[in-house]
Amino acid sequence: MANTSFVDLPLDIVLCITDVLEARDLLNLLQSLPCLADCLPSRQLTRPVDPNENTILHCLGELSCRENNHHELCRRILARREIDNNVCNRKGLTPLAYAVCYSREERPFNDYFISMLLARPDIQADNTNLHVKSPLLLAAGHGVVRIVEKLIARDDVDVNLGGNTGYTPLMHACYEVQAKVVSTLLAHPKICTKNTTIYLRTPLSFAAQYGSTLIVRTLLGLYSESGPYTLTEEQAAYINTPCEVGWTPFVYAVRWRSRRTARLLISFPEVNVNREVGYFGETALAYAAQDGDTEMVAALLARPDILPDQRDRTGRTPLSYAAARGHLEVATMLLENERVDAGSLDEAKRNPLVYAVIARNVRMARLIREHMNQNSPYIWDRCGHGPMYYARRAGPEFEQIVSSLGPHTMSIQWLGTAELLHPW
Repeated sequence: MANTSFVDLPLDIVLCITDVLEARDLLNLLQSLPCLADCLPSRQLTRPVDPNENTILHCLGELSCRENNHHELCRRILARREIDNNVCNRKGLTPLAYAVCYSREERPFNDYFISMLLARPDIQADNTNLHVKSPLLLAAGHGVVRIVEKLIARDDVDVNLGGNTGYTPLMHACYEVQAKVVSTLLAHPKICTKNTTIYLRTPLSFAAQYGSTLIVRTLLGLYSESGPYTLTEEQAAYINTPCEVGWTPFVYAVRWRSRRTARLLISFPEVNVNREVGYFGETALAYAAQDGDTEMVAALLARPDILPDQRDRTGRTPLSYAAARGHLEVATMLLENERVDAGSLDEAKRNPLVYAVIARNVRMARLIREHMNQNSPYIWDRCGHGPMYYARRAGPEFEQIVSSLGPHTMSIQWLGTAELLHPW
């Protein structure tokens, strides 16, 4: 449809034509003739234009972030005070929140549209969508510092407003590793760093999990890039704050293999490296042993307060997990520590050697057998099987390794309840 076809038409005819235009065609017409926004009925500018129930304002917020030639149309529409600029689409997003969703730090095109919206006296700058995410939370996640600064400068914006799970803008910035946004938010006098989600996650736990040492140091108020650092009692308590399942920021760093933040956190003597977490009560060393993370295992074993043979609620030790997963280097490092018992039994009455045999790892089985006491007690597990039962299923090499344990190497499953026979 050529623009010239509307220029010479009477205004009332043009308005009648806009009533029958498809929503996208109407938007294209407004882009070509911005002056038409002055006389269009408000219902035309607030009606849904797509299946997501976005209005002209929503679409304008999206388009203005891609192109820089919509200033006049934005000014004309937003100058009309009777138009509801807080109308929500199907997802509960207002035009402001929708524009923020498409904003990026490297594309400042829609700053004019957002500034015009924020200048309206009836704007609800802290309005939330169906997931209770405010424009500030969305801007923090996208790392758009200039929009974050505009929003936190307003008195009607709550910098600590959480989503439906208690997820605050600061947490979202930590989750998305937006260091500049974190610094900007921490400069606000009302910011709270100790808020938690409904799962008791803190901003520090997100920063540790996703590997940002800069954000971790910023949250702790440690602005020097090199240590040693001295923590206050309040900082020490914050750094060991557990989530719902007991994971601390340090455990998150170890479990997600965020080595930089794990190395930073383990340098603090106040960090509890022996804390039992999760349903089974594993330690950070047990997680590192399961993952075969030799670097973290070495760092943990270097701590003077580490308990290298600490059992979880099932009685399993870090060596047991390393043996089951086949991490030979980790097992070697653990067995070099004199406090590690190579023959320790868990609640299922299995020792690390049995797990190595079940995994059919000959090198692991030989390594563990070399470090076991020659007179290690022979115990059948709760299934009624001894080590020889698993060795015969694994192969002759394993039979040879296990046969050095002693004469009682048969299966006693046929005898019934094995627990009545412990210890043999």
